[in-house]
Amino acid sequence: MIKRLRPAHSDEMIAELYAKPYDHLQWDEHVERVRWTIARLNTFLSLRSEIAFAVDLSCGDGAVLRGLSEPIDRMYGDLVDAPHLTIEHGPIEERVRQVTGDLLICSETLEHLNDPYMFLHDASKSFKWVAITTPLGEDDPEKNYEHYWGWDTLGIATILDTTGWQGVWLDTLNLPYYTYQMWIARSTWH
Repeated sequence: MIKRLRPAHSDEMIAELYAKPYDHLQWDEHVERVRWTIARLNTFLSLRSEIAFAVDLSCGDGAVLRGLSEPIDRMYGDLVDAPHLTIEHGPIEERVRQVTGDLLICSETLEHLNDPYMFLHDASKSFKWVAITTPLGEDDPEKNYEHYWGWDTLGIATILDTTGWQGVWLDTLNLPYYTYQMWIARSTWH
């Protein structure tokens, strides 16, 4: 399943929604999802010595990237150790064309993008690996007014396959509001 939940918001609405940095500590479910994502990524990184530089272009506060235990260089938005992305940094779809690295982290990102296909296609040329978390099976447009898309695991697998990625790992986390899926995929360009 791949389902468009709503049309893109206006620039004014986006500026209002994302005017200030997100704080994952506001919601217990987000705290648990971030903890789970960090643990899974640390397991993955312990098996991959070739990953030396990670970039976080997530819809979040950079907690996932800050939580990684491997000795890798990290980039949040514009600068290493800079505050995480807000709307003033520009759309994530444009930022992905301006940075490169070994690992791109997209935690709770794809469902917010007008064109996740183009985003992932552009990312596949600049990054060797991508880590994605997104709600699993979201199909109710009323559940979250910020989300443009919903998909199941086959939907994400299809998007990855058509945008230059090969999925190598899938895990899920069941929480009260959402079930989350986490994918790690390798670029077919590298």
